[in-house]
Amino acid sequence: MSLSLPNISFMKYFFLPVLLFISHFSFSQYHETIRGARPGKVIGAFTVGKGVLQFQQGVDYIRGESERFYIPPDPSPWNGFNATHQLENTVFQNTIRYGVLEKVEISAVLNYNWNNTYTNTASNADPGLRFNNIKEADFQNIDFGLRFNLLDGSNRAKLAWGLQVRTSFYQWMANPNVRGSDLKIVSALGRNFSKYHSFRLNAGTTIREFETASLKYGLNYVFRPIPKFGITLEYSGEAYLNSILSDKYSHQYLTAIHYLICDDVQVDLRGGLNDNIAIEFIPKTWFVGAGISWRVRTTKR
Repeated sequence: MSLSLPNISFMKYFFLPVLLFISHFSFSQYHETIRGARPGKVIGAFTVGKGVLQFQQGVDYIRGESERFYIPPDPSPWNGFNATHQLENTVFQNTIRYGVLEKVEISAVLNYNWNNTYTNTASNADPGLRFNNIKEADFQNIDFGLRFNLLDGSNRAKLAWGLQVRTSFYQWMANPNVRGSDLKIVSALGRNFSKYHSFRLNAGTTIREFETASLKYGLNYVFRPIPKFGITLEYSGEAYLNSILSDKYSHQYLTAIHYLICDDVQVDLRGGLNDNIAIEFIPKTWFVGAGISWRVRTTKR
């Protein structure tokens, strides 16, 4: 009885792509100094590296005010009135990232929001509507996801490219009985022009459970005039595609500074403006915040 050998040609063409795929995600992503999205919100193309547990935490204080004239529906015993809306939010951000492979990481985002909305109407309004103060505290969003590094910047164009996929479970703060989830997909490009200048570019989409969708985009520039210190300028935006919020958009303008305390710890300060026409009663807000990014190695390298 003779034994037939496997088809060598078949094995070569089947296993070679598999080995190349595995080896692609095996090259080291671990960097000498910590890398993270903070102090901006535009994400980078790189992962944290295998066995690295990284935390990105911070607090933002958000405030805004606007005045609008309301015309009540007919019939009504009172005329239109002016209303002043004030918003004060404090948001605690907590992002946890862990490298399962050199170029693959899992992550979770837990953001907690303390919200205070104040409304005051003019004296000619219905007395029952003259004052309204709403205070709420709850999780703003809870996300879980994956990030893959596809290009590490060693190519001719010196571009790094990553892809992040997250699913978000959130609660509408205005109505605790309404909950939903969404899917977020972001493509991230990055390039270092020198040791002083670097940029990041994000483009992605969010698909929500309630048959709505949006396009997200962002550009981040970092200038490092001296070692361990950096200045960030960032723009990010979102365009809503569904019929309810057609022609609605949001923009955020952010500036920040960061300082590298050591290879594994970075602190930051940031501030900026939000222009969100989708929130009609307070479309413009400003914010200031501070944060820290730190990491630990769970495995020996």
